Amino acid sequence: MRINMVSLEDGITATGFRKIAAYVEKLNAETKVFYVGTQRYRSLWKSFVRKMGETRAFGDAEIDEIAHGIAGADIVAFSSMTGYGDLTKALAARVREINPHAYTMWGGIHPIIYPEDAIKADVDAICTGEGELAFEEWLDAYKSGRNYTALQNFWFKDRTNGGAITRNPFRPLMTQWREQVGLSFCIYGVIPTYVQREKVELLTWAGMNRVRMGIQSGSDRILKFYKRPTPVHRIEQACATLAEFAPYQINPSYDMIVDNPVETREDVVATLELVWRMARPFTLNIFSLRVIPNTTLEKQMLEHGFDVEQINENYTSLRPTWANVLLYVLMVWKPPRKLFDRWLEKVRAYNEPQPSYPVLIHLVRIPWLIQQGLRHLKFGEFSVITGYPGYILWRTGILSLLKKVFAKKMKVDEEKWTRTADAAA
Repeated sequence: MRINMVSLEDGITATGFRKIAAYVEKLNAETKVFYVGTQRYRSLWKSFVRKMGETRAFGDAEIDEIAHGIAGADIVAFSSMTGYGDLTKALAARVREINPHAYTMWGGIHPIIYPEDAIKADVDAICTGEGELAFEEWLDAYKSGRNYTALQNFWFKDRTNGGAITRNPFRPLMTQWREQVGLSFCIYGVIPTYVQREKVELLTWAGMNRVRMGIQSGSDRILKFYKRPTPVHRIEQACATLAEFAPYQINPSYDMIVDNPVETREDVVATLELVWRMARPFTLNIFSLRVIPNTTLEKQMLEHGFDVEQINENYTSLRPTWANVLLYVLMVWKPPRKLFDRWLEKVRAYNEPQPSYPVLIHLVRIPWLIQQGLRHLKFGEFSVITGYPGYILWRTGILSLLKKVFAKKMKVDEEKWTRTADAAA
């Protein structure tokens, strides 16, 4: 059985893909691995100017050349992120034309977060979750000629039946984690558009006790400047979903960037307005803008005529502006609308002349620190609050008692995670 594993990614690091490719090679000796680089790295000049390269535009001739290189197998399995979804679809379609007998499937980030789109590609299956054990189970069934269309972590497309789609649920990873491991865990680096209620509910039930999500700004203009063009309404939806599970978690934390000289007063106000509207509870990780040398951000700043401090400066040391004071206030209290409007009148852009509030910004941090400490104590979580107190509370058994008294355990219909996802049809 010949298997071709194909990675479509910025470079060839592809850590996740390499893991499953090695696993498949172990399962099947006739396995070849291909890396399709999607950026122009091979440029001596770009090496001198320390640029990583620009995204490639693949023409029909290049698509055809790549497809001919990977189509000669019984199974062709693609892996890619959302940014290369269109390229994957084009290659899958051409592979189908060259070798209509090949079984094609698509895994990786895009089919996991957006299976409804990935299944539209000219493939026979998509992998919607962790792939190693699921692929092993599928390969065994495929080789022996058994029916595999009910296997979990896969959606299947029946080309003999008008492209009918079978949508299967996830493998019981979270059930196994909850029953066999039983440890709490956190997820960092969450992107607002990836937040889905069903996933958050499952993860919370399994033991997730903290989420950290990047927001950066409440201004559409500044989000585009940061190349994070998430619509503000999607940020609010994500916050509302995470807040729903607050009784079972430490407050979700959201990253915000302040002290940006590119921002106008309207941009700063837009961020404060977003924070005022966001579903509670939450906490903010507020960072003062710093730039890394030889990056696009530094180039943008220089083009605007701004001299911004570099990353070796303390990015948690905020300028004591009225806007930054308000961010700390909003973390612990949502003021009435009229009062908030009066406060907004005093907000100024970073580069505008304005009073400084060095004492006030330290004072308003105190209620926030107390709130955070109590919330972490309630869940017996000392990864942020370090030192001997946590050790003593754990050693004496007080932490276990606090968890039993205060921390709620989420209860759900466990059969929910094993039923077929017909609702997604």
